[in-house]
Amino acid sequence: DPTGALTQILTYHVLDESLNADELSAKESVVTLQGQEISVTVTDSGVLLNDTIRISATNIEASNGIVHVIDTVLIPELAPSIPEIVSSNPDLSRLNSLLERAGLTDVLAEGEYTLFAPTNSGLAVLAEPIVNLLFRFAPQFLTNVLLNHVAEGRFDAATLLAGETVTTLGGRQISLSTNADGTVGVGNALNTTVVEADIESSNGLVHVIDQVLL
Repeated sequence: DPTGALTQILTYHVLDESLNADELSAKESVVTLQGQEISVTVTDSGVLLNDTIRISATNIEASNGIVHVIDTVLIPELAPSIPEIVSSNPDLSRLNSLLERAGLTDVLAEGEYTLFAPTNSGLAVLAEPIVNLLFRFAPQFLTNVLLNHVAEGRFDAATLLAGETVTTLGGRQISLSTNADGTVGVGNALNTTVVEADIESSNGLVHVIDQVLL
């Protein structure tokens, strides 16, 4: 997602605090709004960020902070997009195939979404012969099934466990709850649990679940 990548790069240049040159030089590293750190090294020729980026002008006063000019763009380690997370996880290979066949891969690379991603075993109910028939005779039904797993916006597990309910692009409402055994369940989907929560992407979050939401 180009927009998500650009946001990561731009917020990697911003701190949530106002530091003048002396205060910055006294630190070994600082944490950016993007979430990753920038190292600070004082050398005989000036201050370097991440060992190579030189600060060329300092202490430019603004109404809401301080600006320091650097000689090169800082590039963070970019998080993968939602489709890249799905395609790189072997246990989500069936979901990846379905998203590609339904033409939803490009959709999930744009904007900001939360994906509830069913594992291969969770998609077993949609056997390949059934999927082929659905794509042939009822493609919109299968697309809607997939959209039942996608909510617009970023919703982490803590927010959903606190009582937030989200409505997916397919019209289904999803909430999370803590089961008696300590696992996290999808509140309105019988026997569906969260296998892995809060996988960060450049354009949202992925929660891996163990059942398909029909």
